[in-house]
Amino acid sequence: MKLSEAVAIFCNIYNSQESNAEKMEAISIVVKNGMPFNSITKQEYVNALQWIFENYEVDDKEE
Repeated sequence: MKLSEAVAIFCNIYNSQESNAEKMEAISIVVKNGMPFNSITKQEYVNALQWIFENYEVDDKEE
């Protein structure tokens, strides 16, 4: 996936028609590239994090 595609999916995480696996790939690409892009808002980062919590089981136990 190209970086520009990943950013587009990331910024529209709830409206994107891609599969969950593709959305996770997009999130991973954006995070690994150490964005900040001027085109990614704080709210879009929050939305991506919220989407992960809604769609994947996250271990919330403290160790």
